[in-house]
Amino acid sequence: MVKKISIIGSGGVGSNLAFNILSGLRIEELVLVDINQELAKGIGLDLEDTRLFLGFNTIIKGTDDFALIEDSDIVIIACGQTRKEGMERIDLLKANVEIARDVSYKIKQFSPHSIVIVVTNPVDFITYIVKKEIGGKRERVFGVGSSLDSARFVNLIYKETKVAANI
Repeated sequence: MVKKISIIGSGGVGSNLAFNILSGLRIEELVLVDINQELAKGIGLDLEDTRLFLGFNTIIKGTDDFALIEDSDIVIIACGQTRKEGMERIDLLKANVEIARDVSYKIKQFSPHSIVIVVTNPVDFITYIVKKEIGGKRERVFGVGSSLDSARFVNLIYKETKVAANI
């Protein structure tokens, strides 16, 4: 049973992931970590306010303290820069590699046995960096690259044909 999930990055992707986790999973603790402590705390408080509607008992913590990810079953990496207009993917990679290395070091330090899911773009490259930095079994680190590409492809088909994909 998954008891604790930590999400690194409380921006749009991280906060949406947190909401969906609370909507669909029963976990004991959810930790949101962000370099912007006030953002992480604020998202955590907003999520707590959905308790009545989603019916969960999860303890939610918003913080900038990586020590709170200790003993997480799953750590999701959703932090880093977003691609700006005119930015090439290689520029995005350069911007996010150091962030990924730093986060990987902290995961290895505080939650070395967790499963790690990478959402940060460019996903496949960042997943490789995270796996390399964390070490251990390759089955512990996953990237959502192909899932994301599939979802985008289905959306493009919908926009062109107006035929919804019901998965």
